[in-house]
Amino acid sequence: MHAFIRSLKHALDGLVDIYKCERNYRIQLTIGFLAILLSFILKISATELAIITVCIGTVLTAEALNSAVERFVDALIDKPDKRAQVAKDCSAAAALIASITALAVGFLIFLPKILRILLYRQT
Repeated sequence: MHAFIRSLKHALDGLVDIYKCERNYRIQLTIGFLAILLSFILKISATELAIITVCIGTVLTAEALNSAVERFVDALIDKPDKRAQVAKDCSAAAALIASITALAVGFLIFLPKILRILLYRQT
């Protein structure tokens, strides 16, 4: 059990570090919070909320992994290196793909509900 608690502490230390040091992570966390808030305001279904939650988790995980790759590469490489830059670019691309996918899912879930509210108020 002691090893588990130590592992958990390291994970929490990582979360605190990412939050303090990574602007994109803070932005994505804020967007995720707003998506959850909007989910409750629009009274989306439990299934839709689960999908939104998985998307948020995927984006935050991709951002954390991107940060880890960038820091690891920076720690290993002292001078500019094409292969190192490609690794960093690929990890950034993964975070971007996760974000774009989450955005698309958000539009598919939220947009019809928002449009229904706006159209209903006009009549």
